[in-house]
Amino acid sequence: VLKAGDVIILESTSPVGTTEKVRDLLAQLRPDLKVPGKTGESADIAIAYCPERVLPGRILVELIDNDRVIGGITPRCARKALQFYRRFV
Repeated sequence: VLKAGDVIILESTSPVGTTEKVRDLLAQLRPDLKVPGKTGESADIAIAYCPERVLPGRILVELIDNDRVIGGITPRCARKALQFYRRFV
């Protein structure tokens, strides 16, 4: 269940604008939560994007060893995603 303080990371190969669409959908479905980009840095949740970049047959190695590109709806969202990935990458 999504709650204040959670970080949502879209890790996939997806079209431009998908992260914003996810944010807008969450804003509609969960009006009780302040979403980033609509409420500035005071959002309840963080939303970020990290493109998936793995080659078949090397998934486990690449999940750990590949450099990541992380973007957030706001700078705070990007920092939250970075904190998450630093735990294991």
